[in-house]
Order: sequence, then C-alpha cells, then structure tokens
Amino acid sequence: MIIKARAGKGGKALAAYLTGGKNERAEVLEFRNMDAVSLKAAIYDMDILAEQSRCQNHALHVQMRAAEGERLSGEQWRDAADRYAAAFGLEEHQAALVLHSNPDGSTHCHIVFNRVHPETLKAADLWQNYKTHKTLARQIELDYGLQNVTNEKTQARDHSRAGRPETEQARRTGENIHDIRERIRR
Repeated sequence: MIIKARAGKGGKALAAYLTGGKNERAEVLEFRNMDAVSLKAAIYDMDILAEQSRCQNHALHVQMRAAEGERLSGEQWRDAADRYAAAFGLEEHQAALVLHSNPDGSTHCHIVFNRVHPETLKAADLWQNYKTHKTLARQIELDYGLQNVTNEKTQARDHSRAGRPETEQARRTGENIHDIRERIRR
C-alpha cells in the first residue's frame, strides 16, 4: 500500500478535486466528528474551525492506494483511516473519507483531516510522517494479505551524465567537463 499525505489550505479546490476526476467516480464514505451534508460543506466546516487557530495548512489530504489489481472494501478503507487517525492522534479531529473508483475497477481512498483539534484548536504534529506512513502501510498489507508496495524510488540514478556541481566547476575553471569527471573517478 502506498500512503501519501500533504497539508494544505483546503477550500473549494480540494473539494472539487475530491468529488472526482474525468475518469473517476467519487463516493463519500463518511464524515467524522462533524455534521455535514456534502463534501463541500465538510471542507467549509474545516476551514471555519481552522480560522480560529494559527494553523496555516490545516487540511491534511491523505491518499491511500493498494497494489494494482487489489480491491479493498469500504469497511477496510474505513479501518485504514481509523489506523491512520490513531497513528497521528487525529481520532477526535474532523475528517472526510472519499473513495475514488476507476473504470477498471481499481479504487483508492482520500481522507481529509482537519489538523486543528475542534476543542483545543491546536494543530496535530506531523513530524516525520513518512516513517509512520511506511510502518502503517506495511501493517495494513500484512493484516489484509495485500501485496507489498512501496513508493520509494527503485531506479538507480544515472551517473553517466554530469551533474550541476561538475558542470559549474567546468564553467568556472574553463576545463573540459569530461576531463573533470575522469579525474574524479580516479
């Protein structure tokens, strides 16, 4: 499973994105810790609460995706959202869960958490969230018997071309870049 998250300002653009793309069907699974009748209303409620705090990027947009060909039920996506909330202390925070379905039958889940706690108005700490994402993804994969998927880059870097430092050194010294690279390799 791949888990990614990004904190932003929320607003209409996020609501429009979550309501579905050209080839996706969007389904709101649930709203948490708020009474909202639509996704736009939920995002608006989060924005209003966040205005009472000093948090600049209150809307935590989380994306979860299983390996190609693997399907999770709505209940499994809800459980994954519960686990994410528990991992970051977001259980009492406002949240909206949206399931996107593609024409090929694959699904992925979007969760928008309000980082601002509804009572304390303090923002949740997301320090080094990528480590928690990795641990959580592996645990969900194990529990549901899913294929192990990583979002790490697996391709080796192409070292055959000169990088910026080498190019700049060649420009400064007036030397041939290939001579510099050869000298470095020795």
